[in-house]
Amino acid sequence: MTVIKDVSGRVAVVTGGASGIGRGIAQRLVEHGARVVIADIEAGPLDVAAKEIGAVGVRTDVSDAAGVQALADEVVERFGEVHLVFNNAGVGPESPIADMTLVDWKWILDVNLYGVIHGVHAFLPLLKRHGEPAYLVNTSSMGGFVADLPGLGAYATTKFAVMALTEALASELAREGSSVGAAVLAPGTVRSNIAESLRSRPAAAGAGR
Repeated sequence: MTVIKDVSGRVAVVTGGASGIGRGIAQRLVEHGARVVIADIEAGPLDVAAKEIGAVGVRTDVSDAAGVQALADEVVERFGEVHLVFNNAGVGPESPIADMTLVDWKWILDVNLYGVIHGVHAFLPLLKRHGEPAYLVNTSSMGGFVADLPGLGAYATTKFAVMALTEALASELAREGSSVGAAVLAPGTVRSNIAESLRSRPAAAGAGR
């Protein structure tokens, strides 16, 4: 089992790092001496958070595979390597499943599930490359265990998937004796702005609730 007891000097990447859980993770990493890159889709809050906590900010849309790859490339160009990746960005709009449009489904899947997939795809080879202890941490939720959450059926669907992806990846890495570990973060209710996710809902989603 991969264990990292000291993050001092390590390079860490946190998506959704401008607020909420992501910002909290990033701030704690900085406090413990890590070199931290935070990524977020909102440029203004990203710049503010990066300045306040002493991190590097890189605007990134995790739903875009090329954008996440560009983030990975920039991290390597700046620091040479990466040790810790927190695939944390997510949206959590509330809606009965019957009221969601297909565009709504694509949006939440693209951010919450494909955002993690893109992060794993872009960063796992980099974490393996240097041979030092490294970790991928994917943010799921208590919604990754319980689907009976009023208005959060689609959210829970994505978080169950993140749980399965991470468990499978952790098992594969352990079987191959990799220096890279994979873990899942499953928070309960946290003070963040995820409840305001509709601010980034695509205009093409139409009149769904």
